[in-house]
Amino acid sequence: MNKNNVWLNFAVKDLRKTREFYSKLDHFKINKDCPGGDNDLVSVIVGDDNLIVNFFPEAAFKGFINNKITDAGSTETCLSLGATSVKEVDARLKQAVDAGATVFSRADYMGGGMYGAGFADPDGHRWNFLYMDTAKMPK
Repeated sequence: MNKNNVWLNFAVKDLRKTREFYSKLDHFKINKDCPGGDNDLVSVIVGDDNLIVNFFPEAAFKGFINNKITDAGSTETCLSLGATSVKEVDARLKQAVDAGATVFSRADYMGGGMYGAGFADPDGHRWNFLYMDTAKMPK
């Protein structure tokens, strides 16, 4: 069993499409050790810290949250992933777009030494890549 203390869970419309999308991104790795198989969920390991994100079919997700599913067309959360450079942000955003992501925030400086860009996956879940140059941040 994985020793992670936090798993993020999301509802998706199409597991095959979700698996295909995330398998094209270097910063995301399909979690082949996750029980449940190809039909029950897509489990993804994010980044170097082994954060687990699980994507469930909407019906299964709704069954265990005992609540309505928030429309991913509205924003409940945006998951931020750290990058080590401006170049890394740009490369990861390009890779996400090439895999089918929609850009909601083009790569740009945000002041205070921060540079980032945001994208939405095929189900509308929002992510951003963020580089923080601490030498340029206000003291």
